[in-house]
Amino acid sequence: FLLDNWLYDENYGHGFFIPAISLFLIWNTRKLLLPEIGNGSWWGVGIVVAAGLLYVVGEAGTLHFLLHISFWMILVGLTVCVVGVQGARTIAFPLLYLLTAIPLPGLLHQTLSGQLQLLSSSLGVGCLQLVGVMAYREGNVIDLGPIQLQVVEACSGLRYLFPLVSLSLLCAYLYQERFWKRAFVFLSSVPIAIVLNGFRIGTIGVLVDNLGPAAAEGFGHFFAGWIFFVASLGLVLGEMWLLSRIGSGSSKKSRAE
Repeated sequence: FLLDNWLYDENYGHGFFIPAISLFLIWNTRKLLLPEIGNGSWWGVGIVVAAGLLYVVGEAGTLHFLLHISFWMILVGLTVCVVGVQGARTIAFPLLYLLTAIPLPGLLHQTLSGQLQLLSSSLGVGCLQLVGVMAYREGNVIDLGPIQLQVVEACSGLRYLFPLVSLSLLCAYLYQERFWKRAFVFLSSVPIAIVLNGFRIGTIGVLVDNLGPAAAEGFGHFFAGWIFFVASLGLVLGEMWLLSRIGSGSSKKSRAE
């Protein structure tokens, strides 16, 4: 089921990269982890048993989210069985990072998608009106006069939000700065993705208003989406650079003294 989500749901296509990233992070901590091999803990068996019970509940209720969580818990439990609690703490972030590859529960996903559709539609109309294009919103439909632009579920921005949040979490973990700066980098990824998705919809609206409905379809739509995703990631990286400059002068001065 998890592979099906990664393969066929564009919102979770980034899931293929998460295990590879986690394995790379674990490999980087191998010098700290190798001495812990063989110091397994029986707590791992308890975690595996709890995961088995959760799997039964998920299977009985056809709750895929619980099945995915149970699989993750089995991995954690086996890790604790091999390297113990201390070893698991050493690779706590790579293990937790795997959770970013797990799809949200269906109801939560639909609710979030619906709210983001409305918000993206509003931001898109705001961008259009800002540049002088007459546009009005009725639900998730942007009225451009002779043309109506439908903001469908695929345009909610989730397919950009999820991978951007995942990458921002990784950047925050690798960011060698104070905790508040790292937290800011991670949390800011959400409004960045939402605002830029609204700007993307506004840009498509401008193109549709000038070039016709064909501008909102096909490769151009796909290409525009990836341009804005790269721009979102660029903003996060630029934000990290700016934050690294804050307080750097005073810290250098204190070291010099």
